[in-house]
Amino acid sequence: MTPLHYAVIKNCIEGANILIIHSADINERDVNDKTPLHYAVECEDTTTIAEMLVSNNDIEIDARDKNDKTPLHYAAKKLYFGQRIVSLLLSHGANIDAIDAKGKTPLDHALHYFYLKPTAKYLIACGASKSEELQNDSSYSEEEEEEYSSL
Repeated sequence: MTPLHYAVIKNCIEGANILIIHSADINERDVNDKTPLHYAVECEDTTTIAEMLVSNNDIEIDARDKNDKTPLHYAAKKLYFGQRIVSLLLSHGANIDAIDAKGKTPLDHALHYFYLKPTAKYLIACGASKSEELQNDSSYSEEEEEEYSSL
């Protein structure tokens, strides 16, 4: 893990900014292949750092970790600031239908949690496709299936 990873995880905006100004590699990966952007969208209250990272032209917006998850996969599962981060990533060109190692898209992750229904609706409004994996998943109850179909 790099100093920039730590600054992001600790939500140290000033430290992250200094590191970026002094040419820290914003796309460097840790042992889990996560970039600082993965952590910025995964941790709570790191919206400002995420904004700072994506504003850099060199950012790999669709960088994949060891599970093939992009930052958008993590943002879609976030309760607080999730929709704001999703919007930020999409506005910088994130692939809305990126598929992870388990065949799941960011929309699939949002739909997995009932409390993320607004994020799921937002992703659909932005053009997210319902994955074949989710459409063929028989583990959903009738109620969940109706909820999914209504989105």
